[in-house]
Amino acid sequence: MVPGANVLKAARIALGLSPDELAKQAGISRRTLGRVETHPRSDRYLKGAAMGQQALEDRGVEFLRALATKGEGFRLPLVITGAASDSAPK
Repeated sequence: MVPGANVLKAARIALGLSPDELAKQAGISRRTLGRVETHPRSDRYLKGAAMGQQALEDRGVEFLRALATKGEGFRLPLVITGAASDSAPK
């Protein structure tokens, strides 16, 4: 399951990553990442979305499937490295 565009973008922002940082880590162009984050579940960008998802999971993000009464989402690791670490629970 590849998360929707809004979930991928929200996870990137929650980790404090710039689009350039995530694109580099995912091995995709910044332009592809921009398209992934703006085209919800487009088959055309599925590979790029999967690569972005893997890069976020490598940083500890856990993506959650949608349930009957709740939408999809993500969970962050308890310890976040980088710019977002100031807002992480201690």
